[in-house]
Amino acid sequence: MTSRPGADLVGRAAELRLLDALSAGRDEGCRPGLLLRGGPGTGKTALLDAAAARAVDAGTRVLRSSAVEFEAGMTYSALHQLLYPLRRYAERLAGHHRDVVDRIFGLAPGPPPDPPAAGTAVLALLGEVAVDGPLLMVADDVPWIDRASATALGFVVRRIGDHPIVFVAAARTGAESFCDQLDLPVREIGPLTEPAAVELLDGRWPGLGPSVRRRMLAEAAGNPLALRELPRELSARQRAGHLRLPALLPLSGRLEEAFTTAVEGLPAPTRTALLMAALDTEIGPDVIRRAVPNFEGSDVLAPACEADLLHGDAAPGRISFRHRLTRAAIVHLASPGERRRAHRYLAAALSDVPERRTWHLAEAATGPDEMLARA
Repeated sequence: MTSRPGADLVGRAAELRLLDALSAGRDEGCRPGLLLRGGPGTGKTALLDAAAARAVDAGTRVLRSSAVEFEAGMTYSALHQLLYPLRRYAERLAGHHRDVVDRIFGLAPGPPPDPPAAGTAVLALLGEVAVDGPLLMVADDVPWIDRASATALGFVVRRIGDHPIVFVAAARTGAESFCDQLDLPVREIGPLTEPAAVELLDGRWPGLGPSVRRRMLAEAAGNPLALRELPRELSARQRAGHLRLPALLPLSGRLEEAFTTAVEGLPAPTRTALLMAALDTEIGPDVIRRAVPNFEGSDVLAPACEADLLHGDAAPGRISFRHRLTRAAIVHLASPGERRRAHRYLAAALSDVPERRTWHLAEAATGPDEMLARA
């Protein structure tokens, strides 16, 4: 007997039940939409994939859009991806709606329609399609949806209650999107529980040495992507526990991308401040603020807190990353020159702490230095 899609998502049974109930209709008290929100690597896309596959198995038509940063400036790129499979249904629409839809698809001459007209035409199109059966609209990474598509989709989602249509979206915690204005129910996708994390790691990577297994669980902190990917970058001898693991674990390309995306959009001084915090976990915010050169503003770390990269309630005098792998990703993202420069900034800010100052100068050195060696 074939298992249902998503059955291999360890620790997400409650979320799958919620998505099943939502896709099946609102007879169980569900609203016509849902926003999955969580940090990088928590499995939001995997849940969307499972919801889509299970809906198809149940006879529901699924429309999908996965936004990407490089298309965020392309008018109606997300709407085009979401609705293009429905282009033949445009023939059922009234002439003015059909013209609008054809211009969204690039099938008719003329400029792109304005978002209110697009929203009205799209709602009419979805209504025609829903006559043939229920629809599930799935939108991933909604903060990257282009502005025109976001406006039109917002109009549509607020008005689909009279149709057998459900809208499910996913966004990273701390990232703003049009869904914030829709009053959609939100499901926070947090870390896995400890038993679920153990089950996932042992199922994917059996045979890890005991100390390595403990380190993987600690570094992943319940993050499903990290549990799958962290051991991948280790050698067989490291996984077996025969070689010591580095202080900062190597990251796969998927992990590095997941944990650095939010960092890359921050102001340059804030990125520098985060690199300093990642290089020296013993320093506090006051040292960081002194060390960042030429910064004019209230708090160089504030954008990182707003992006949910740091704990806003960390103990006084401490900087705490929201996830341990964010620190590793920030260091890996920086070039050797950027790391050396950050060490020099910290050395200058720690002139009253000789041992820390010397350590940072040593890390910034590019060759033998007799005076530094004596210090």
